[in-house]
Amino acid sequence: MPRKKSRVKTDSELLRQLDAAAVSHAVVEAVCRLRATGSSKEILSAERTEVLTRKLLARVEGLVGTGARDFNVFRHLGSFVVSAEARFVLELLKQPEIVSAVANRQPESPVIPPSKPGKGLAAGDEERRAAPPRRRGRPR
Repeated sequence: MPRKKSRVKTDSELLRQLDAAAVSHAVVEAVCRLRATGSSKEILSAERTEVLTRKLLARVEGLVGTGARDFNVFRHLGSFVVSAEARFVLELLKQPEIVSAVANRQPESPVIPPSKPGKGLAAGDEERRAAPPRRRGRPR
């Protein structure tokens, strides 16, 4: 499904999940950060975060015709997580109060890449050396 460039910062995994869920009508979980009213560095108060999130979700429900399945407000972080159908999340991302959104469920990689290429060893490599055993008992 083609999508216009949004002013909301959205990670590629969330966009992928939204595309997949639009076809299957699956539920998508997104973590959304709310836009502060003043300075861009400001974080909303806990009370304002709660009130704004509830108003925002109610507004989107009125626009889409269906509500969120579940949500949780991170009061002290100025953000919330919502579980809803793709069309609800897509409409939510169009709202001016949302500054960024990421997928709540990220794909996991079993491999942690080394910080410098060529420096890491994979589990089970023969080159890996175990620490020598500690001596126990009375020193000689």
